[in-house]
Amino acid sequence: MPIIGSQNRKEIRQSILYNVATDHLIASTATADGTTATLIDTYGLVKGDTDEYKGWQLQINSTVTSGAAVGSKAWVTGYNASTKTLTFSPVFAAAVKSTQEYELVKPPYIFESVNSKINDAINSAMDDCLQDKIDTTLWTEKDTKEYVIPTGFVGIHCVEYCSDTEGVYDGDDEWTAGTSVTQSLDYEVERRGNSCNKFVVGAASTAGALLSYKNITSSDLSSYDTVELWIKSTIAVTAGDLTFVMDDTAACASPIETLSLPALTADKWTRCTMSLDYPYLDTDIISIGIQQKTAIDLGAFTFWVDFVLVYKSANREFKVLPVEYWDVVGGSTAYLKISPMGLMVTGYDSSLRLSGYDKPDTLSDDTTDCEVDPDYIVNKVSGQMLIQDSTRSSESQYYLAQASDKLKSAVTPTFGHTRWVV
Repeated sequence: MPIIGSQNRKEIRQSILYNVATDHLIASTATADGTTATLIDTYGLVKGDTDEYKGWQLQINSTVTSGAAVGSKAWVTGYNASTKTLTFSPVFAAAVKSTQEYELVKPPYIFESVNSKINDAINSAMDDCLQDKIDTTLWTEKDTKEYVIPTGFVGIHCVEYCSDTEGVYDGDDEWTAGTSVTQSLDYEVERRGNSCNKFVVGAASTAGALLSYKNITSSDLSSYDTVELWIKSTIAVTAGDLTFVMDDTAACASPIETLSLPALTADKWTRCTMSLDYPYLDTDIISIGIQQKTAIDLGAFTFWVDFVLVYKSANREFKVLPVEYWDVVGGSTAYLKISPMGLMVTGYDSSLRLSGYDKPDTLSDDTTDCEVDPDYIVNKVSGQMLIQDSTRSSESQYYLAQASDKLKSAVTPTFGHTRWVV
């Protein structure tokens, strides 16, 4: 995709207003502490007499300790020219403090209107200014040919696969159950190999308990940075309520690594990917396990664990799956369809990396950078806002022509073999 300069909604809005009506915008900083209903600026508020800014719209754009919240809006009800003090309503929850940035806009231009026009311009360019998108959340499964395409993709041009064959533990050996936990091997629901470990957690299990562990052959894992494992639970689990632990002592007695597992959906296998916190200490790992977070007691439930893998992310090798082995099936739910030959190539339980495109996002705050060329947005909105003013029609046409040129250069080139989702 073309390289564009980064600008957020505030910066784009201010550029538009400077184009359209310079005398309708003040972007400045409070020079002294005000109150919840007053703002003082002896530098920026230098124009006009008393009540000069009455009726203008005010927005706070930065914060300081105990200061007014960013995004707070109000209408100016008065202005004291001698003290350079604005009064406004409704009052803010906290006082406007010195050094807080603010914007003043004079009607008919108001923040909500300009922000809406910015999003309209983004929407008008969505089909042309596609964004590169990569996703690695899908894994191939045994006897499964269709996979729900992750949210956001409008097209996919490349499918890659990575089939790791070495791990810390493959699931076929038994783990040890913790207190009030029963362990067994399950040969029906495994993700890889012949079995996985099943753990039935009793109601008597306590907060922070080590639910299960596996003593392993001493392993130097200091050259790795990522650990992955499969886990399934009969209950939904909030992110961080279960942790994966690694230790250089037996039975995970004093873990070196305590890594939060992501949220788990009930009765669904989840591939958990976590960055190691202290790889330089992981020189002699001899046990791994699953633990409840301190102060968390999930009660009675059952969970399964399979195939724990540790690797260095920069060294992971993905291979391209030939385009004739996969396709996209559209509909209300879009699927990635892999042919039988494609599954023979990838194998099952392989990580998939999808590369493609999504549409740029509209802006819902002032700090997120715009994904469409800001020059296009500024020129498009400036031209549209001036088109109703017959005295400035030449300016309007100039900005709209500039917008058209900017859009042509901002179009994202796409691969010819892209399979479109929508």
